[in-house]
Amino acid sequence: MLLTKPRYVILDEATSALDSHNEEAMYQLLHNSGATLVSVSHRLNIRRYHKHVLELGGDGTWRVFPAEDLGTKPVEKPTQAN
Repeated sequence: MLLTKPRYVILDEATSALDSHNEEAMYQLLHNSGATLVSVSHRLNIRRYHKHVLELGGDGTWRVFPAEDLGTKPVEKPTQAN
C-alpha cells in the first residue's frame, strides 16, 4: 500500500495483532499517505484517523456520525437500511 499509493485503502482488523505503539505508527503512515481509509475495527483508538463512523446494528439498522463523537454519542434509534 505504501509503495503503490492507492487513493482508497480498506482495512479489516488490520491492527488486531499489533500493540498500541505499532498500531499508532501504522495508522500514522497510512494517514500521511493521503489515501482515504476505510477501517473495520473493534479498537476505538483508530477514530482519530477517520472523519466518520458507520455503525452497523445486527438487525439491519445503521447510523453515521462524526468519529470524534464515538463513545460520547448517546444511542439513538438507528436508521433502517432499505
